[in-house]
Amino acid sequence: MRSFVHRLLTRPLRLPAVLGPKPQPGDPQIFRFNSEREQIIAEVVRRVEQHFAADPKKLLYALNEAGHAEIRRLSAQGDAEADQALGSWRRLVKRLGKMSDEERTESLRAIGRVMAEDIAGNFDPRVYKLATRLIPGVLTAVMNPMGLPNQLLAGGFSQLDALISAEGPIDKLRRLAQIGTLVLVPTHSSNLDSVALGYVLLRANLPPVVYGAGKNLFSNPLISFFMHNLGAYRVDRRVSALLYKEALKTYSCLMIERGYHSLFFPGGTRSRSGTIERRLKLGLAGTAVEAFSRNQTHGLHRPVFFVPATLNYALVLEAETLIEDHLKGAGAARYIIDDDEFSRVDRIYAFMTKLVTLRSALVVRFGDAMDPFCNPVDDEGRSISPRASPSTPPPTSAAAACRASTRRATPATPASSATRSPRPTSARR
Repeated sequence: MRSFVHRLLTRPLRLPAVLGPKPQPGDPQIFRFNSEREQIIAEVVRRVEQHFAADPKKLLYALNEAGHAEIRRLSAQGDAEADQALGSWRRLVKRLGKMSDEERTESLRAIGRVMAEDIAGNFDPRVYKLATRLIPGVLTAVMNPMGLPNQLLAGGFSQLDALISAEGPIDKLRRLAQIGTLVLVPTHSSNLDSVALGYVLLRANLPPVVYGAGKNLFSNPLISFFMHNLGAYRVDRRVSALLYKEALKTYSCLMIERGYHSLFFPGGTRSRSGTIERRLKLGLAGTAVEAFSRNQTHGLHRPVFFVPATLNYALVLEAETLIEDHLKGAGAARYIIDDDEFSRVDRIYAFMTKLVTLRSALVVRFGDAMDPFCNPVDDEGRSISPRASPSTPPPTSAAAACRASTRRATPATPASSATRSPRPTSARR
């Protein structure tokens, strides 16, 4: 019974596809996702199988490692998900030694299918249209709660334009979005980032993006409904199996190959100190380099443009938690305040008065777009060489360079994005 309830609550809700509108010629690629979803999942499974099944020893290791990793995780969880899946993983581990290569490949294919289905998102233009109406109200309520009633009575959210601003080469980014695939690599300060970025992209007439979101965020049915139907794909950070990580990277790579504009937070998590991240996680962001390489190798000359960005808040809702977490790793024992404002009643009253009348603000700064090799590009999407002249390398040499960079597994673009982006203001907290 508990496993049935778990499946019911964790299954993403979707509107009937029969009544959905058909994508128009000028719509962004993401509006066509639902018609391609099954093909994308099947291709993910095929590539994962190709990656592991070619070598029998590699195949056996991948299944064995995934089985033991999932048994450890599910045994520790002891929840409805464990009731549903723990038994099958235990049976797989017991049978692995007696299975033929064909049976192991079939097991790999079945597991890969389950993982790809769990990862893959969805996109519904009707939900997108609804979200574009709701997001301004949500952001106004968060950033200027005292102004929300007046804005509702006025029938709009005009103050939001003063609260959220976007800077940078936006006209150029619009042109590049028509030429190739944009990969946004912004800083990460708050759980509000993806919502705020979505609004900024909409207001700037830039296409919506797909992005990975922690599976824990899908536990709320309302939030899950919007995230799942707006292109977000699920990332289960609890799963450490190599098989799952390969499926996740393959999905991200395939989306960029097919021209879906994407968003990655290269810092991996929210910045605790409020500064630009120095230690970056390049796993998913690196799939953009692989996607470019694959397209070039197959003769599809679709450029990929990395777009760095900074999100600069006057404050964030999670400031207290983030600061506390930062201090734990940066000398919390030395950060002891014996007498602060909260020991004085007058200061508490003044603080609460300012809090309810607070007007927060957000500035999103887009940097100059770069190709996968950190070269700037001109308005036509052509790479500008170090000699400051536009260059379009032959497809064969570009593909060879991409393959070499992918083998080295050191795509430098996201790191360069962070270091080259304008530094945020000092009043982010």
